[in-house]
Amino acid sequence: MRDGLCTISEAQEYLSIGRTKLYALMDAGEIPYVKLGRARRIPRNSLALFVNKHLEGGTRL
Repeated sequence: MRDGLCTISEAQEYLSIGRTKLYALMDAGEIPYVKLGRARRIPRNSLALFVNKHLEGGTRL
């Protein structure tokens, strides 16, 4: 992944989850995002932080 913001599709691939689950996590405030017009973009470092948080805590997605 490049630095900066990623698309929904890129985030889905990185996290190995579906579109519905990703939107649910964003809507719940678990994964922060930026709204650019009608599109949502996710800061790439937010995805890594999300993964690390769940690895350390041992919680299930």
